Amino acid sequence: MHYDVFNNEIIMQKILIILGIVILVIGLLYPYIKKIGLGQLSGGLIFKSVNSTF
Repeated sequence: MHYDVFNNEIIMQKILIILGIVILVIGLLYPYIKKIGLGQLSGGLIFKSVNSTF
């Protein structure tokens, strides 16, 4: 029983490390991703008022 808990912890650690690396790579490549047009969502809504834009 103890081994199952230990194995699940190792799996969770690997998932979190991989997720962190993916987020880091996306963050580093974001300027290039934005240049090719993937930085904006299609169908995004823009609300403009007198003093602000959302």
